[in-house]
Amino acid sequence: MIPQMHDDKIQGEEQLPSPLEEKQKQIPTSLQRWISVLLCILGIAMPLVAGSIAGLLSGVTLGEIYLYATLLVIPILAAVGAFLLGFVFRAWWAAWLVPVAWIVGDFLGIVVHRLLYGELPFGIEHFWEAQSGLLLLFGSLMIILGFIGVAFGIRFRRWWDMRQRRQ
Repeated sequence: MIPQMHDDKIQGEEQLPSPLEEKQKQIPTSLQRWISVLLCILGIAMPLVAGSIAGLLSGVTLGEIYLYATLLVIPILAAVGAFLLGFVFRAWWAAWLVPVAWIVGDFLGIVVHRLLYGELPFGIEHFWEAQSGLLLLFGSLMIILGFIGVAFGIRFRRWWDMRQRRQ
């Protein structure tokens, strides 16, 4: 009787694990989940912080350099947050989390700003008139940045997964 030999196993030798199996054994799945949760929290917190910066500075007069710096920091925070959300979720719906988080952060920043200066948060007659321009301008910018950031995050995740499979 002839012994049967498998293609992947040579008789008398043990099969070596593939590099992907070795890599998966190195990082436990629970750690991978915690990293994903942390990246998700950061992805939502960054546009939230950007919105709160915009809300806190809504009634403050700044110097020209500080104004340009904050107008540069706000979109960068939102884009990085969108990138992280795209990396974690790998879905286009994650782009809508960026403007929603920014709007929530903006309203929280406005409330904190009003409380710091001794005003009631909703005691202003023309509150919505003043905010509608900012919401339209920055809200549309956050939608655009959300989709661009998520697109790059999804693409980077695909590249990352392919790189992990090769190793």
